[in-house]
Amino acid sequence: METIPEDKKKKKKKNITQASGRRFVNVIAGDVISNINFEKHIFFILFVIFLTIIYIGNGYQAYTISNENHKLRKEIKELRASYVSSQARLIEKMKFTSVQEEIEKQNLELKELSKPPYTISTDGY
Repeated sequence: METIPEDKKKKKKKNITQASGRRFVNVIAGDVISNINFEKHIFFILFVIFLTIIYIGNGYQAYTISNENHKLRKEIKELRASYVSSQARLIEKMKFTSVQEEIEKQNLELKELSKPPYTISTDGY
């Protein structure tokens, strides 16, 4: 197996860092935009930028909907608890003994029926 001498490894590494430095300088200077290859692929680059903008907007919209969904779930829990407590109070007030106590408190002259109710009809039944 052939080994690469240390000098060649250092030179190769130095060339790579110099090339990346030149690329950065080319981007900053605007040489990349004036390159023919860039002009050839401009529509593809614009398409990728467009897709990126849509992707970011979609993520933001999903985040907003998720937050709204969380708030609505919280509100549903609160409303359900309120409904259950209101229903319990209503059932308690509708009990026979509770109704009798309210009648006595308000001094209404209502009394419990001693005979069962009957219907009056024209047919005689």
